[in-house]
Amino acid sequence: MAHQDGLLLELEIMKAITGLKRTPALPYLIDHFETDGPHGQHLCLVQPVLSTDISRFRRSAPSKRLGFPAVKIIIAQVLQALVPLHAARIIHTGK
Repeated sequence: MAHQDGLLLELEIMKAITGLKRTPALPYLIDHFETDGPHGQHLCLVQPVLSTDISRFRRSAPSKRLGFPAVKIIIAQVLQALVPLHAARIIHTGK
């Protein structure tokens, strides 16, 4: 399996994120398992449902567009999630 060969890092990254101080904007790993499917083995990551996706949220709006206050909140939440990921060297800015 690709993650066992070190080609996919999803499990290791999710374990690292789970070890960070909890923030509501970041997912965390509850469990993981492998299962056999028609195209080989698959890694399954068990995580809590955080919220609806932005597309569904947008489609639920009367105008099918997000208002400026909602966009500001979403951007703030994304930035709050990026800070601990950057500090843990999971993501980088290229500097």
